[in-house]
Amino acid sequence: EIETVWDGDECGHGIIGFVSYGEYYESRADLDDLIEDEFKFVYGGVYVDRDVRLPPYEIIAQGKEAIANYYKALKSAEKPLNESKLILIGDGGSGKTSLMKRLLGLNFNPQESQTHCININTLTLQHNGNEIKLHCWDFGGQQIMHATHQFFLSKRSLYLLVLDSRRETQVDYWLKHIQTFGKNAPVIIVINKIDENPHFDLPQQRQLKKRYPNLKHISRISCATQQGMSELQRLIQNTLPDIELLNTVFPAKWFKVKTAITEQAEKTNFTSYEHYVDICQANGITKESEQNTLINFLHDLGLVNHFQDRWLRETNVINPQWLTEAVYTIINAPQLAGTGKLHREHLTSLLDNATYPVRKHDYIIELMKKFELCYALNDNEYLLPDLFPTQEPDFEFDDEHALHFILEYEFLPKSIFTRFIVRMHRDILDNTYWRNGVLLRECACDTIALVEIDSNRLVLQITGSQKREYLAILLFILKDIHRSFSHLNVTEKIGLPDEPQLTVNHDYLLKLAQNGHREYLPPEKPEKSYKIMDLLGLVAPPSETETMQMLQKILSILEAQDIEQDLFDHIDEVVKVNPGMFGLSLDVNALVKKLLRK
Repeated sequence: EIETVWDGDECGHGIIGFVSYGEYYESRADLDDLIEDEFKFVYGGVYVDRDVRLPPYEIIAQGKEAIANYYKALKSAEKPLNESKLILIGDGGSGKTSLMKRLLGLNFNPQESQTHCININTLTLQHNGNEIKLHCWDFGGQQIMHATHQFFLSKRSLYLLVLDSRRETQVDYWLKHIQTFGKNAPVIIVINKIDENPHFDLPQQRQLKKRYPNLKHISRISCATQQGMSELQRLIQNTLPDIELLNTVFPAKWFKVKTAITEQAEKTNFTSYEHYVDICQANGITKESEQNTLINFLHDLGLVNHFQDRWLRETNVINPQWLTEAVYTIINAPQLAGTGKLHREHLTSLLDNATYPVRKHDYIIELMKKFELCYALNDNEYLLPDLFPTQEPDFEFDDEHALHFILEYEFLPKSIFTRFIVRMHRDILDNTYWRNGVLLRECACDTIALVEIDSNRLVLQITGSQKREYLAILLFILKDIHRSFSHLNVTEKIGLPDEPQLTVNHDYLLKLAQNGHREYLPPEKPEKSYKIMDLLGLVAPPSETETMQMLQKILSILEAQDIEQDLFDHIDEVVKVNPGMFGLSLDVNALVKKLLRK
């Protein structure tokens, strides 16, 4: 059944609709096959007429009311955005700031200091007779700052990956970093300082572009001598059509609101939601739903920081640098290094009072909590997992009888583990945590989990009476975090019971079982066999009673995130993340009703 959201007969845009389907179709793929001749899938259950001119996916993601608001607003007049982000990223000391200055026509400083926050400037170009504005974001390259990139890197940007020709480069690390947070955004690799190492170049460039299709060009320059700068500027011009955001069509009255906010940002760093509404009404946007659609769109484009949470809704940051400098100042503070403990009083000494008045300190802390950079110990103290001690403390753990489960990542963003600790902090046992590990305890069933980073792996070791149930909870939390990343390839492995250093791919075991195999022979020790069903039983879906306990635990974690949803919405999130975690024989709706009766 297709629910029409906007009929194109009036303005020639085609039909936008949400497709709903019942139990008749076993999967989304079956539905795709059924209607692909007439419609195309866009985003989140939305299918559209093949001839439709699409709204931006940020609008589609907001739902049918936002889509309708967008098309109705276009009826009066429209205007191309002609703006986007140009993000400079790479190791500290590679010359990102010097490159940005050269692009802006500024002088080169051989003593340029490293960036410890984000510098934001605007570069104006002419392209096909139009004035294009690129908002240049120069990111600090220090390792401690990588975990915050997820909040500022954008899919609708052009990336300049800046490498230092004098040092060993982490090309794959940075390209995976961009791919994970920026999805398929175009990338230009810029090899800097060739005046000091003129013979350096990247090897196997053809294979590199094959592995990363969004890698458009590789350029060699010297910011000191300006060698190669003209060619780089030409490559940037040639790559502009690949930036999706540039060609986004804005309703004219929405553009007026955006312009008014941009002009206000030159005078102040934030504004109230009430003032935003006044700007909307002055420009003919009187419906509350359209005002909400626009503010959320501006947020998704990185032009405004707006959140619906009750503690954050009334403050809208219209100068992104105000926010980034506050966060980076805090995470780079020497007094926090090695402990991760932030006292509310620290903000008074760390942040400039004129720029960050005390009345805005709560907003900054609440935003860091929302970003899952920290969690509260009490009303005045907070812990930042990224600043935990590097050395693990002394503790006892019975790893000999533990269930071993490994998540192996092609690329493991550091922020995944940080966010995992923030969500699970209520289970931390005896303050046993460090930069790359944490000891958790589920008191209800006296089950203990040791979770550690090992290179590109997360290793989960669990002991106690309900190992698989606690494992299911931990995996749910991790998979929920995974949803905010693109191109995150993860392999799940089970450690063999008596030789946990030997692992087997969980999906491989499932395929063996489906094909009728009963025994598994590890390649490392083919003389030893394991019953496949016994291995799968280590992580098999639990019983109904056990699942009820899991659901209650998961719901308590979700509710602690201060997400304003009812119980059914939370359960819907659980099922979306891991639909198979409850077992095929269990009726999730029945479980919800039981929870409601409780």
